[in-house]
Amino acid sequence: MGDPAALREVAVDLGPTSETGPNCLGRLSHERGTLRFEYESAWVDSPDFLLLDPMIGAYPGPQFPASGRDNFGLFEDVSPDRWGCVLMQRREDLRAYEQGRKPRALNAWDYLLGVQDETRMGAMRLRAPDGQVYLDNSPKPVPPATELRTLEAASRELETALERGDLEALDRWIRVLIAPGSSLGGARPKCSFRMVDGSLWIAKFPAKDDQRDVALWEQVLARLAENAGITTAVSTLYPFGQRYHTFCIRRFDRRGDRRIPFASAMNFTAKTDGDEASYLDMVQALDDHGTYEVKRDLEQLFRRVLFNILVSNRDDHLRNHGFFVTRDGIRLAPTYDVNPMPEKATHALSIDETSAAPDLSLALATAGLYGLDKPAANRIVATVRDAIAPWREVARELGASRAELLSMESAFSDRSN
Repeated sequence: MGDPAALREVAVDLGPTSETGPNCLGRLSHERGTLRFEYESAWVDSPDFLLLDPMIGAYPGPQFPASGRDNFGLFEDVSPDRWGCVLMQRREDLRAYEQGRKPRALNAWDYLLGVQDETRMGAMRLRAPDGQVYLDNSPKPVPPATELRTLEAASRELETALERGDLEALDRWIRVLIAPGSSLGGARPKCSFRMVDGSLWIAKFPAKDDQRDVALWEQVLARLAENAGITTAVSTLYPFGQRYHTFCIRRFDRRGDRRIPFASAMNFTAKTDGDEASYLDMVQALDDHGTYEVKRDLEQLFRRVLFNILVSNRDDHLRNHGFFVTRDGIRLAPTYDVNPMPEKATHALSIDETSAAPDLSLALATAGLYGLDKPAANRIVATVRDAIAPWREVARELGASRAELLSMESAFSDRSN
């Protein structure tokens, strides 16, 4: 079909998931930039019903984003973030140049409909109301792992072309990266790819201005987090570049050809970018919407708070936390986007209700809200500290240089309670 963004309305499907086949949730439409969503009555009454957005009422009839918002959390979760938006806007700029017209400033609808269905996050899928083909149905497949070296080079060339304003180079590299990269969140260059076994993965490439091997340190923290009893996804490193690695992580929202319903913590705390937020907002979301495993999830979340403090994972905003959505409620998804950032003085999320300082005493003072008494909380602190202690050995094993090790010393300084 033509440009999917030209549609005024789409049907919203879910699945197939591990629990059910495809279901039509409802209809999403837009008029002059205003989105409207309406559940299908059959979905609301279905035993398979899932609450995918706490701000959308479980009833038929038109619903609109909350005051001050231009989108629903449900659909922001399956739209691209900064990197994907850059690719899509630059593609529009190039099309406009070729057609001799002014480029359009893309909006939430354009970004939502521009994501390739094969790589869209979670289990949400979109199609024309009377169609059977999911959008965007770009014919360009997700590339295999064997093309990663080329894609890593393409991401570097694209960043350089953006800086120079080189339209010919932009056109060439955007064509390479737009399908595998447009669905993904975050600000760093990345793309989706398939391993030999067919599983869907994400590759995070070095950025042009990197001053350290960001990918290597993300893999270090993934290893340490697993040792600390934190649920992590499978990940690995590839040395494609001349200086730095590429970090690759298996998509945890896929099980073969089944899609796992996923929602960001931003969605389930009813927050938007720029809102003040804390880890206690996530505690509240689990208290309100968690399953019978909520006690285990709260303990796991507390463990992650301690870990993030002790390894200087400061960019811990609500889009960097998420939940699996089940019939019974939400469960914590594996941890992701965990990187040491010692140059940042405070966390993106407050540790308690007021302070974002990297201080273990703040976390320990909130332990009761996670369902933990003082002895239990102190045992978790000890476990996490022990898991982090061999960070140098883990980094060396992965290839960190002596200079890298020295530069990251402050990231792992003990933050005593």
